[in-house]
Amino acid sequence: MQHLETLKKCYDLTYDSFPVWPLKTCTLSSVIATIVIPVILPLVFPFIVSFIVFLLQQIEF
Repeated sequence: MQHLETLKKCYDLTYDSFPVWPLKTCTLSSVIATIVIPVILPLVFPFIVSFIVFLLQQIEF
């Protein structure tokens, strides 16, 4: 049991000293979403509206 505790301490020390990723994944995904959504939305929105209009015409709404 002592050996496992020593390994865990070594792992924690190494992990804290040399992070695997510069940003946490949650933070990184939030940043990407904040940047990508405003760029993509104006490009995709006209196609979405056209598709909805097409569907409404098909059901003669």
